[in-house]
Amino acid sequence: NPASTSSEAGGVVTLVAGGTGLSTNGATDTACLVSYAVTNSVNCTVTARVVSISGGSNTSNAGVTIRQTTANNVSHVSTLMEKTAVARQTYRLPATGNAASATSTLTNVRPYWIKLQRTGDVFSGWSSPDGTTWVQTSTNRTIPMGLDVQAGLAVSAKSDGSLHTATFD
Repeated sequence: NPASTSSEAGGVVTLVAGGTGLSTNGATDTACLVSYAVTNSVNCTVTARVVSISGGSNTSNAGVTIRQTTANNVSHVSTLMEKTAVARQTYRLPATGNAASATSTLTNVRPYWIKLQRTGDVFSGWSSPDGTTWVQTSTNRTIPMGLDVQAGLAVSAKSDGSLHTATFD
């Protein structure tokens, strides 16, 4: 896989990623993550506006994530939008070790806002055209996760050997 990169200038974050992503039904995550440590995250929300998605496959995706750690094969939940503007939630339960995903029937036109909300061990994904009016894009998922987590942005090409670029502001 090509190497992932990230950059920030003037409040605009650009992530470039290769790999098959966070929803590969396997135990290895291959995506570009930019995350921050969040302590006592029992009630937290991660929100970002996805401005553009280019390259990679049609299922290339970009969005927000909350992960137990940055290691592979850990509990995580991500709310992502595909290049085709379809909402997707990916997650990994600690007991199975394999990732799974659920697709929403909602579509969005970029730029769009994406949000992942945690209340206890219940996670919900949301999208919005304006950052004010939100529509839930996934069913609530109960995923046990510790209080100290990593939260931030995630991008995946969903294809080995190709690069995908996503821009957030």
